[in-house]
Amino acid sequence: VSTTFVENCSFQNLEFSHLNTSGLYLGMGTNNCLVKQSHFYDISGTGIFVGEGGDTRNVGEQPWEFAEPEVAAFNNKIEFNLIENIGVEYLGSVGIGIGLSNYNTVRNNVIKNLPYTGISVGFKWNTHETPAHHNLIENNSIEDVMLVMNDGGGIYTLGHQPGTAIRNNLIEDLPQKHGRGPNAGIYTDQGSDAIEITNNTLVDVRNIPIYNNSSGTNWFDGNEIY
Repeated sequence: VSTTFVENCSFQNLEFSHLNTSGLYLGMGTNNCLVKQSHFYDISGTGIFVGEGGDTRNVGEQPWEFAEPEVAAFNNKIEFNLIENIGVEYLGSVGIGIGLSNYNTVRNNVIKNLPYTGISVGFKWNTHETPAHHNLIENNSIEDVMLVMNDGGGIYTLGHQPGTAIRNNLIEDLPQKHGRGPNAGIYTDQGSDAIEITNNTLVDVRNIPIYNNSSGTNWFDGNEIY
């Protein structure tokens, strides 16, 4: 299912399963929508994705994120969903992805048994200002991810994201890395900047619990590692 220029929609108590693409895509201009208490499983690609990536299309001679940032998806809520066994064929898929989008909330979801990253936020490999900001990732349970791929994590970020907060999440049971890149519980990758990472709990993350790579200034406080 995909949406474009939709407001105030709701996806509740649904099942997305046995799909050879992704589950749900809240695309360009999708605002004030709710995804709640739904089950995503046996999906070839990503479970839920909000917004667009960077440099995916041009408006005139500029990437869309600079030419028309006002069309970015915003203020969507993803809550109390179960996302498991996705990325079955496209192994680089994520459980929940937030692209260049803002004021979204990802809260109280359970994400487990994935070949790659649990939650990915941001989609620009530098510190340029984009429509990615003020996203809240809190109280999610992420376990048994990064089972096949490397260079990702329980929660993975890219790019300048002022106002974005990652807090009170439980991330557990991540294996050793399978290639050159790290497997991290929380991974602030290239350009990640102005993000608050607080009061998260990381249990049995066997490679790197928290990894800050080529990033700007992020705030880490109160995170517990076991």
